[in-house]
Amino acid sequence: MKIEFDVKVTEKDLYSFNIEQAYKGSQGVISLLFAVLLAAAAVLSAQKGNTGYVVLYIIVGILVLLYVPFSLKGRVKMIMKTNEVFSKPLHFEIDEKNIKVSQGEEMAQLPWEQVYRFVANDKRILIFSNRKNAYILSKEQLGDSYEALKELASSTMRSTPDSFAFSCKHLIRCAPTPFPRADFLTAILVSSPSSNDTYVH
Repeated sequence: MKIEFDVKVTEKDLYSFNIEQAYKGSQGVISLLFAVLLAAAAVLSAQKGNTGYVVLYIIVGILVLLYVPFSLKGRVKMIMKTNEVFSKPLHFEIDEKNIKVSQGEEMAQLPWEQVYRFVANDKRILIFSNRKNAYILSKEQLGDSYEALKELASSTMRSTPDSFAFSCKHLIRCAPTPFPRADFLTAILVSSPSSNDTYVH
């Protein structure tokens, strides 16, 4: 079975992916906990009549909550402008052995046994080559290939005894196949899939 399709990663795709991963990882959790602590401090200050501190805690809390999305927005914009990989579609050829990605004369190949994690949800498919790097495949752009790729991944990864996909978890960095340009669809933060995700064990 061989699947071929083209995908162009948009700024919206990259930002959406990174914001989801940020709030599933330590960065997002810490910012939310800090905001909760500031909210609690504001309530206590209000009970004591310290209006000045209430305003201060609220302002700082809002800034903390806005920091992650705004910083990621700026970082994604910079990546989209400076990384030419995102200026053109990527061509994928996927079979039971390898995931081949090409753009112009450049080609990258990732054997299924070196896939760190495969995640499919209602928005996209993510194929992680290690903890930090993933191919982001929009469900909308995949079209009919979406279900076909899910089935191929399921059958291939279940039949691959040495698959790193879910044995590595978060503690082991799997060795990815060297890419001509290592930033092919770089993911900044990685965490466990949400309850709406489907992934192969």
